[in-house]
Amino acid sequence: MRKIFITTFLLLILVFTILTIYFSTIGIKTSKFNQLIKDKLIKIDPRLNAELEEVTLMLDLPKREIKFETNNTDLYLNNNLVKLSKINIDIDIFSFFKKKNELKNIEIITEENSIENILNFLQSYRANFSLILLKNAFQKGSAKAKLKVNFDKLNGKYKSYFASGEVMNAQLNLPNNKKTKNINFNFNLEDEKYEFENISFEYEKLKINSEKLKVIKKNQNYFVKGSFKSKQNSISPRLLFNTLNLDLDLFSDEKVTINTDNEFSFEVSKKLKINDLQIISKLKFDKLFFNNKYQNLIYFEDGTVKTNFSKNNLSIDVFSKYNFIKDKDNNKINIKDKDDIKLHIVKKKDEDYVVQGAFKNRKKLIDPKVLFDLFKVKIDILSDKEIKIETDNNFAFKINNKQKINDLQIMSKLKFDKLFFNKKYQELIYFEDGIMESNFSCVRSS
Repeated sequence: MRKIFITTFLLLILVFTILTIYFSTIGIKTSKFNQLIKDKLIKIDPRLNAELEEVTLMLDLPKREIKFETNNTDLYLNNNLVKLSKINIDIDIFSFFKKKNELKNIEIITEENSIENILNFLQSYRANFSLILLKNAFQKGSAKAKLKVNFDKLNGKYKSYFASGEVMNAQLNLPNNKKTKNINFNFNLEDEKYEFENISFEYEKLKINSEKLKVIKKNQNYFVKGSFKSKQNSISPRLLFNTLNLDLDLFSDEKVTINTDNEFSFEVSKKLKINDLQIISKLKFDKLFFNNKYQNLIYFEDGTVKTNFSKNNLSIDVFSKYNFIKDKDNNKINIKDKDDIKLHIVKKKDEDYVVQGAFKNRKKLIDPKVLFDLFKVKIDILSDKEIKIETDNNFAFKINNKQKINDLQIMSKLKFDKLFFNKKYQELIYFEDGIMESNFSCVRSS
């Protein structure tokens, strides 16, 4: 009798072990629990409905859970459809046998759906102004996501969530009929923290990439911080100023090849107003030309632009080589042999642009009138015969909201070998091996 009891007990343990291993690794498929999953979805929102295939039931003893899994589900909210690849529901094992079915968490993995369908679904679930704006702004594109919602053990209510996924080939409509195309990124969303990674998009034929963008919700506001880069793009300089909403036409529309590295942060209010915008930017360019109405004698080459925008105040520093436009097609001049120029631009809120600069040139043949023409100063006392000169120049001026120059100041030191007068004044003598210092100031608009 004792032997039969031990054998029966061991057999029961073996059967229980086999069933446990089977339910933990393979599970069983049945349609009996379809209604259970539907009931749990209804607990999230009574308007939710799902078309389910058979449910796989699996056991997870270490976590004391019973897992319900179903594939290829059509999820409806009213008449709006989102296609799902998988739904996983975890229920406390003890509550399951007590028929209370306490929900621990639910995981939903979507198939690739159009952004239009997803936004329609979300707007139907919980309409708000942000979703309305997104629905009107987004065109094309698709997305897929994974959502996990955790529930409180005590009251069974929603406790936290985590969502991840990717957006592919989206298009965003911007003000003034502008568009951002080919938007791609990965996202991780967790309660009031949102992270976007591997971002790429195209704006005005400018290809832009960003490794990471963070958004944190605090009270009713959102704090945004991120960075973006662009490599070897050909772009009009004015487009960059327009992006910052800056009315500055100091540079021409002639396209330049640039590399940029930028960091930014700002706050978005409940009414979608952007506050505390800060931008730190470093831009490398090949050639940068001035607007002809300011000057058309020199241009920048192989330079760097550093920009700092904070509290509506702008600071721009340009460090570059420069060359005379008449020599721009002269490939015989090595870039190392070209001279340096520095430019500092400041724009404070409700004030004019203030431009300060300095440039030097080593000994070279040049028409001395060119330097005066550069600053639109008319002096015809000198001859236009080229002379060998070396200069050290500093200048400053303001640009008002009508794009007019005010308060022009020039300080220049010029060393020359020979300097000739204009013949209409005299042609008897000339200067040799000399230094000419000048200080020019004009407070009127020009």
